[in-house]
Amino acid sequence: MMKARNGKGAAPGKLRPVFFLLPSLLGILCFYLLPFLIILVYSFFDDPIRRNYTGFVNYTALLKNHAFSLALKNTMLFLAGAVGSTLLISLLLALALRRLLARSGLIKAALALPLTVPAATIVILVTILLDRYGALNGLICVIGLKPENWLDGNWARRSMILLYLWKHSGLFTLLLTAALETIPKDEREAALLDGAGKARIFLSIELHHIAPALLFTALAGLFFGFRFFREIGLLFGRYPAEGLYLVQHFMRNVFSLLDYQKLSAGAVLLFLLAALGMGIPALLIRRFGGDGNLLPQRDAPVRRKSRFRAGDLLPALILLICALPTLLTLIHALAGEGELRERYAAIWDRRSLDPESVRLLLWPEKLTLESFRVFFSGGGLLRAYGRSLLYTLPAFAVQLPISLCAAWGFARLKGKLRNVLLLLYMILLLLPWEVTLVPNFLIARWLGLLETPWAVWLPSAFSPLPVYLLSKYFQRLPLELREAAELDGAGEWQIFTRISLPNIRPALGSMAFLGFIDLWNMVELPRTLLRQESLMPLSVTLANIRADAPLGPVFAASLAYLAPPLGLLLLLGPKNLSDQTFIKSADDDSPGRESQNFP
Repeated sequence: MMKARNGKGAAPGKLRPVFFLLPSLLGILCFYLLPFLIILVYSFFDDPIRRNYTGFVNYTALLKNHAFSLALKNTMLFLAGAVGSTLLISLLLALALRRLLARSGLIKAALALPLTVPAATIVILVTILLDRYGALNGLICVIGLKPENWLDGNWARRSMILLYLWKHSGLFTLLLTAALETIPKDEREAALLDGAGKARIFLSIELHHIAPALLFTALAGLFFGFRFFREIGLLFGRYPAEGLYLVQHFMRNVFSLLDYQKLSAGAVLLFLLAALGMGIPALLIRRFGGDGNLLPQRDAPVRRKSRFRAGDLLPALILLICALPTLLTLIHALAGEGELRERYAAIWDRRSLDPESVRLLLWPEKLTLESFRVFFSGGGLLRAYGRSLLYTLPAFAVQLPISLCAAWGFARLKGKLRNVLLLLYMILLLLPWEVTLVPNFLIARWLGLLETPWAVWLPSAFSPLPVYLLSKYFQRLPLELREAAELDGAGEWQIFTRISLPNIRPALGSMAFLGFIDLWNMVELPRTLLRQESLMPLSVTLANIRADAPLGPVFAASLAYLAPPLGLLLLLGPKNLSDQTFIKSADDDSPGRESQNFP
């Protein structure tokens, strides 16, 4: 190492990359890798106590099980329909709105808004709209059509695909729009001079450039598709309609029977399904990612800002659709308990009433803050809200610095060790929670953490997703920045905190938003490791509304539950959310590539 200009050498006690990686690796080992290895071993034995080796008997019996075969088929159909339709709609929206999105922060914020709506709030509103006695059937009866059972039979899967589309198409549109913005203008202009139309330009030029973004958006879609079981599980419970009985339902029901061998074999098969669905796009990204720069260029021309035009019907419609659940939650929270009970009691009481009698509340007859007074006066909902903060904030406060340090460690590692560890993180990304359900329960019981906040905090603090994505962004920082800092005598920690972190603010904002949303909506961990109703966060409590529960405070609690993620979205700003890091997360680590795509 060369001497620095101030006469000093490298900073004494310089930290090595492995020290940055160590906390994350220990957490990954305890709460991801070790649990997966445990269920892999369990799947080849007939009993966790006697441990008689049976080979593939558990797998054979599982594949012959009608319930598992049905769940596997339904899971594949749901993922294909949800991810495929969302990807197509998002691409069409990105092509239609790319010019408007370049100048309208309002539409960008609206597209990200569905991500802020908690799963429990979605469950309440979907129940009101699509229940057998819900508002949609009431409207259908008014116009003289036959009502449908939207949450049962063949319509159940279609309704959930539409719900997935609503929640995630905005995020995917932002990703693909950012990719479209990086296409060189000269290529488009040359094609126009040659007489090419819009369709030909898209197929021959634009599609080639955004192919890596499309592949990774598909990968992210499958990841969110496995996470979407939160909404489905809260809405339908353990035994949904036959067309929506998923692998996660099967595994949770088997877990309640303590059939560890069948559950372990199912977990391994679920992992293989996730690896197949998510691994193919990942391999294609690695193989065909090419040199396309999918992050906005720093020297891109800045478009003039213009006012939102009322004549833009498509953006106005998108704004309405994205904001509708939030607006409905506010309207219902301001209504009186009597008016809410008169309209919606039939949905929860399951009275045999004509669906025409259920009408959606669009504006209360009398505005009142009584629901908020009841909620904040201290009761079960307020305590559940406090538990949500208790479980989320500490885990988030630990997860973010651990992920940043680990991502920096990966960016500084070289050689085969780095590639092996990154592959490990990529594999662990494919693990739905249900894969490690049994061993995480056993580990928490062994550590004495069951029924305590630690059972939620520890697994949540070591997510591999932000580590993997942030490491890609660190690798794109110019090498000259680090070399100059080292010549000035800066140590590893100084380079990390004073040089690198300020240059990844867009990525940091995006990952903070997505990480907080994931923790704030937690359902699987509390239901598995806490179990007692008095320990559940509001995300679970809201979904377990009793027929005799006052509806007003429920909507007030739902609105209060929207506040933290919505506030974080406004704090970060739509600009940061549109510059998503994971548009290009290919393992593109060729020499000299680090100096490109400087944000």
